[in-house]
Amino acid sequence: MVQGNRSSPGKNEGGKLNTPKKKSSRSLVGRLLSSEVKGDLLVLFRRNPGLIDSSEGVASRIGRRANEIEPDLADLTEIGILDRIKIGRLNAYRLNIKRDIEVQKLVAMNLTKRGGR
Repeated sequence: MVQGNRSSPGKNEGGKLNTPKKKSSRSLVGRLLSSEVKGDLLVLFRRNPGLIDSSEGVASRIGRRANEIEPDLADLTEIGILDRIKIGRLNAYRLNIKRDIEVQKLVAMNLTKRGGR
């Protein structure tokens, strides 16, 4: 197992997952749907939940260049779906499974509410 320093923007100081407020759950849905690259990244990491790779490695897996995906990697890391870890001097990314499940539930509730209007 790879160990390193974790960047955990989806967690508070006590290590507990932050739960977005109702208003921010709508903006969360918007952020997740804001680019095709984010969709490709989510599919890649969800199909390969044990994947740990650099931005260059992730980019090659989805047929893109690292500079194309780095803003979306950063956004998914800020949301907390991905963790950025250090392996030596290299930044690598992995799926934060707990946060991903939490976000999927928030998105499903948001979509259910919109459909019920």
